[in-house]
Amino acid sequence: MDKEIFGNPYIREGSKGIILDHVSLNSLIKEHPTPFFIVMTRKIQDNINRLRKVANTVFENIHISYSVKANYIDIVLSEIDKLNISFELISLYEYDILKRNSLNTDNLIVGGPYLPNPLIERVMQEKNPTFVLYNQDQIHRVNHLAKIYQIQPDVLLRFIAPKSNGHLGLPYKRSTLDRLQKTIQSCTELNYVGIHSHYGTQINTLETYRKNVRYICEIALKLEEMHLIDAKIFDIGGGLPNAGSLKEDQLITIFKAMKNEFNAYGYPNPRIYMEPGRYIVEDAGLFVMEIIDVSEEGGSFFVNAGNYILPRFARNSLRFYNTNQPLSHYNHRTTIYGIVPSEEDILVKNYNFSSNNKIGDPILVLNCGAYALTFSNRFPYRLPPIITICDSHYEMHQINT
Repeated sequence: MDKEIFGNPYIREGSKGIILDHVSLNSLIKEHPTPFFIVMTRKIQDNINRLRKVANTVFENIHISYSVKANYIDIVLSEIDKLNISFELISLYEYDILKRNSLNTDNLIVGGPYLPNPLIERVMQEKNPTFVLYNQDQIHRVNHLAKIYQIQPDVLLRFIAPKSNGHLGLPYKRSTLDRLQKTIQSCTELNYVGIHSHYGTQINTLETYRKNVRYICEIALKLEEMHLIDAKIFDIGGGLPNAGSLKEDQLITIFKAMKNEFNAYGYPNPRIYMEPGRYIVEDAGLFVMEIIDVSEEGGSFFVNAGNYILPRFARNSLRFYNTNQPLSHYNHRTTIYGIVPSEEDILVKNYNFSSNNKIGDPILVLNCGAYALTFSNRFPYRLPPIITICDSHYEMHQINT
């Protein structure tokens, strides 16, 4: 009987080697030179469907958008679009990708510390956009353009999450609220509908989810007290970790805990927005590379890839697997180096790995679907192709940039 690898039901090890969905990894390696990415589209579907099911059992009114920055490759966005998920953007480049692929641009959520006027203007021509505004200047510019285009777009005010070194958004302090009061009173073309706070990425403690809800509720109550907004929408950002690390009952517990906090602050039936990225795509993406050199002592080896496509700062839960060695043999501390001409190109250090590694061995890397390519430095190397897998079918794609 096939055995799941690292808890992913779409990656199994059996007598015929590793099977991805219903496709043999060995067959792919024989047909296509490394390195290459793999995207398992049915895993993306499963992640979205499970998140929707759980969210809708707890909240009566919740809107889930996909955070495009997590992975903005055309074929990934097209798969997400098929499931009728809207998109959250931070850049004009992301918007252009959606348009060139004829993807749904209704109900866009758009915001970021850099919000250029051309992006604002183009999004204003879409149906039901929501702008997440980080500072006073953005409020004034969006208000000015809204007057020109004769629309009244929905606006969420983003506040800095109460954590160390936070700087993205409005500070929650008296002087800021006084300035905000004057700004809102003068910028009357906007529909101020709620509060946004993104507490962090890969939140793994229940208390952190609770803290974020308490924070945005306290701000909403204060702004209502000042007669500045009537909070209808609470945007909790992203923050969900890799889908494989959250069982369904854990996900239910998280949503119920947040629901209880909203109830405690007098919001029994709030409209919730959230924009997960990593949760939807991280464990649906794999990467295949191969060993090109092994150290004499056997404690390290080089591969034909590197952190220019698997950057460490992307904070993926990477798992490495020598496809020629069964997982039960992994008991040797190993460092894996990339090919970038820098001493800093270390994919992983002191990783519990096989001790019998040879030049030419294929290395499978799990959990590469989010940020692993799109947050890369890229260096002067050719970008690897992507193979999409769905059931027993697969197809090769070149990456468009």
